[in-house]
Amino acid sequence: WLLPLVWAAELVDESEILLERYKREIDENDIKDALCKDKNPGEFFRLVAGSTHCRDVVACGEGGLQAIRCPPGLAFDLDKQTCEWKSAVNNCNVKARPKQALPLFNTKEPICDPGFLACGDGTCVRKALFCDDEPNCPDGSDENLCGPRTDP
Repeated sequence: WLLPLVWAAELVDESEILLERYKREIDENDIKDALCKDKNPGEFFRLVAGSTHCRDVVACGEGGLQAIRCPPGLAFDLDKQTCEWKSAVNNCNVKARPKQALPLFNTKEPICDPGFLACGDGTCVRKALFCDDEPNCPDGSDENLCGPRTDP
């Protein structure tokens, strides 16, 4: 009769371990959600602002938080989203760039007629007006995704 008690004790211990693991998963997801709610996906930001933490940033991704640390002598430039010489970085005291509205380039169904692109709020604007250094969308999203790989 002692064997069933030992087995029951092991079962209780294992279920407690699984419960703790489940609680930890929820907490990590809650933390990620709280940190990422006002950030653009994939954009790096600081958890702590200041010159002593200027090398360390994180980004929100599909699989969770991604952390990087710039090599010694470099600091992370939030505007350029890359490591730069520490003397060239002037935004160490800022945690993150403000969240910008992004245009709706990739949608399941077309939102706009040919020759037009969708602003972040769904307004359609002529494609030629995107990335012309003059905001034409009500939310300004036509000027917020104008890098070499993203300019329409």
